[in-house]
Amino acid sequence: MKKIALCFLPIIVTSCTFLDKRIPEKFKDVNVNQITGNIKTGSIKKGLNKEIAIEDFDLNFELFLPDIIETAYGIKLDNAPDALIGSIEKIRLSDNYIFLLDKYTTKSVKKFNIDGSFITNIGQKGNGPGEYIQPTDFYLGDSIIVIYDQFKSSLLFYDLDGNFIKNKNIPFFAVSFHIFDSNTYVFHTLDSDNYHLPDIINYSLVWTDSTFNVKHVNAFREKDRYWSFLSQNNMDLYNNKLYYHEPFNDTIFRVSASGDIYYDYIITFPGNELPRKLLLKENKKDFLKATDINSTNNYVEKTSNPIITKDFIFMPIVRNASKVSIIINSNRLLLDVGNYSSDQPISFMPPFSNILNSKDNTIIGYVNSYEISQHFEYMKRENRLHLLTEEFIDLAKNVNETDNAIIVFSKLKCNLP
Repeated sequence: MKKIALCFLPIIVTSCTFLDKRIPEKFKDVNVNQITGNIKTGSIKKGLNKEIAIEDFDLNFELFLPDIIETAYGIKLDNAPDALIGSIEKIRLSDNYIFLLDKYTTKSVKKFNIDGSFITNIGQKGNGPGEYIQPTDFYLGDSIIVIYDQFKSSLLFYDLDGNFIKNKNIPFFAVSFHIFDSNTYVFHTLDSDNYHLPDIINYSLVWTDSTFNVKHVNAFREKDRYWSFLSQNNMDLYNNKLYYHEPFNDTIFRVSASGDIYYDYIITFPGNELPRKLLLKENKKDFLKATDINSTNNYVEKTSNPIITKDFIFMPIVRNASKVSIIINSNRLLLDVGNYSSDQPISFMPPFSNILNSKDNTIIGYVNSYEISQHFEYMKRENRLHLLTEEFIDLAKNVNETDNAIIVFSKLKCNLP
């Protein structure tokens, strides 16, 4: 027995040393027992439990705006220097205000009036109090806005006018977060390197109290075995409900404050499901081969986050390296919403590729002004303006390519073709 113990000792020491190297300096002194000492694993429960099997669809199908949109209107954002924005990663509405996250270009959270006029930036870049290196995500409450900075690993609290209130350091990394109430937070940690907290490393969802002591974990995964595919909004709020969808998974979970998650939608593509074994790190070459444009497998990749409305699910997927979007109602596929392959011009309202929120059956997204201008000119040149809505045409006529982005509200028809 002693010989066996001696043989294993170097392996244990080496493993610990390796893990220590993966722990950031800021987390070296974290009290692991305090943070995860009372952790519980949440349950996965039956929710709406709607199973939707999609047998097949036409990659070359073209659909146009009037076919699916009842009404649509755009809000042109202010062109003032401080109002200019790059890509938009999050849209939140509150009374008569719009809050936008641009975490890569301007690295800011901006507040606008509902008419698009600029009000202020919430916080600013920097290393001082009330400043962030990069605003990774934000939460909008009734009287506060909370910005998460993944580089500082902290939450910054402001009032709705942008006045700084306080800062809270988080003892782990996350991708996004949501606040259910003053003492219940949930963090999405899909690809985060939280090796200093081994009890949470293999879970995608982590619930804490307001002091960030972990109460529950859920959505089990094996971080070091599988590739961590991250889409923009794996966990997000739609129609005032929080949803979680892991890339390539067939299930859309509703997330509760209690640590439980619920099967709401299970969307499958019989005969075309990507085998889970291809997501193992050791099978990366096989994965790339199986999903190549020349592959004959016809696997469906559910990489992006579905958008949930009152009656519909808008789901972007990839098949044979072509991005396609579909609309689903209850238990059946309704229709395709066009082919996004690079050699085919987009045949509908550009915001369908940038949907970030929903209310009832209205999807809320954004489009860059130059995209609207170019799309309008293309449709005009091809004598296809009759395929656009009047709202889109009016918007396009009043937009310059150099204008700021436009927030678009599109209400889906209840009776789709």
